[in-house]
Amino acid sequence: MSAIQRFMNNKVRVLGQNVELHLLLKLNADCDETALLREVWSAGIMVGSVTEHWSGLKNTYADTFILGFGTLTVEDLEDGVERLAEAWFGSE
Repeated sequence: MSAIQRFMNNKVRVLGQNVELHLLLKLNADCDETALLREVWSAGIMVGSVTEHWSGLKNTYADTFILGFGTLTVEDLEDGVERLAEAWFGSE
């Protein structure tokens, strides 16, 4: 969680604080999910969109992504979050 706060600050909101294998990350601004996924996948970052798996109301989880971290080391997780933030928001 500290890596998300450090690299993404107020651009995202974490849904589900006490998680073990994955968390949901909601962007605080409307986005083109397909374009963002393409961007991170081309950078070798594996992230999924919740709307691909959600069968409820269409906009319930719009702009929300799944981050899995069950097999990552702390260092890998920090690096992945930093790379994700750079892919989505650029370096600031």
